[in-house]
Amino acid sequence: AHCQDVGREFDSIRKTYTFTPYLARTKAEAVRWAGPALDREFPPFAGTPAELREHIHELAELGFDLFQLVFPGFPETHDMELFADKVLPAFT
Repeated sequence: AHCQDVGREFDSIRKTYTFTPYLARTKAEAVRWAGPALDREFPPFAGTPAELREHIHELAELGFDLFQLVFPGFPETHDMELFADKVLPAFT
């Protein structure tokens, strides 16, 4: 409705979604790592690579086409490497 009010095509807007993925090889490990962050009003993602692939696909179906991920393990890279190895190939 806002786009219509201001005369802009909705499809011309790049829909971006930013989130923190607590990514681990098992759901239990991801949930344990995320800990109290899961109790926030807007909780982060916590799960496995397969679950993250599904989550991103669901968001893409809603119209999001750019994802900005904030990896909580930084400066360690284990979560980024897991993403690069097990999630990213599904989208390239």
